[in-house]
Amino acid sequence: MYSNSFKFKIYHTSLAIIIALLSSCQNDLTIEIKTNDKRLIVVGEFTTDSVVHTANLYLASSLITGKPQTVVSAANIYITNHTDTIYYIESDTIPGLYQTPGKCRGIGGQEYYLYINNVDIDNDGKSEIYTAMSLLPNPIQFDSLKSFHGFNGDGPMLENNAYYTFLKPGPDYVYNFMNINQNEMMPIENRLGSGEFSQGDNEYRIYNANNQSYNSPRSFFLEEGEAKLGDTLTFIGYNFTKEQYDFLIAFDNNTEGDIYQDNFMDKLNVPSNVPTNIVPGDKAAGFFLIYSISRISKVFNE
Repeated sequence: MYSNSFKFKIYHTSLAIIIALLSSCQNDLTIEIKTNDKRLIVVGEFTTDSVVHTANLYLASSLITGKPQTVVSAANIYITNHTDTIYYIESDTIPGLYQTPGKCRGIGGQEYYLYINNVDIDNDGKSEIYTAMSLLPNPIQFDSLKSFHGFNGDGPMLENNAYYTFLKPGPDYVYNFMNINQNEMMPIENRLGSGEFSQGDNEYRIYNANNQSYNSPRSFFLEEGEAKLGDTLTFIGYNFTKEQYDFLIAFDNNTEGDIYQDNFMDKLNVPSNVPTNIVPGDKAAGFFLIYSISRISKVFNE
């Protein structure tokens, strides 16, 4: 373990002194290493789903000293639209994990503000305040979900189409996926690094400049046998603002391979061009996503 400052000795021998006096002298030099790797890492979300919402706080590990990453406890966290205020309470059993006291949900079309205080990341004895703000987009409204046997060029597949309509103000981006029998999909952070976000910019971008209703089919191919008669197919859309989607694309582009929670947090420790919506940005990393969720389901009977 190294400290932020250290001393080392340089033996400076003068050639003139060697010749004249055959002696040497010793100088003590002090070099200060200043690090800027004390950052608050935030991973959290708030959505239109009526669930217990979570946030995790960490102190970034040191790239200079090798100090391991640690959780941040005893912080105050709340989110508000200046009408309703919802607090995140730290878990009694998992330090650094903060949760809403019960199920709650956000309202589409409103701006939400996140506040984190009672933390001292730079250890200067003064409490700091971290904030984030985002519009919670109005969720898109799905019109219908159809399923039928089709072909995708590789062989017989099941093709599932959903058509949706929304009016502005709506989301900038909608990330779509399908599940069967309400099986939970991986959380967003575990999907990063797959290329799904960075390769889908044109697919997920919403174009609606004239405040008109928007209709667009989205097709999903399920391998033969994945869906059986009587299964419930659910089409899901995560509705993001451009700022949030820019973060997902940037992180996706800076991450490779299979992503798990440990790897995800490690990536956030490394200074890069990945943006953050946490202010001040030079003292924080990660994200706090504020987004809406849309769903439509049907029983597969074809």
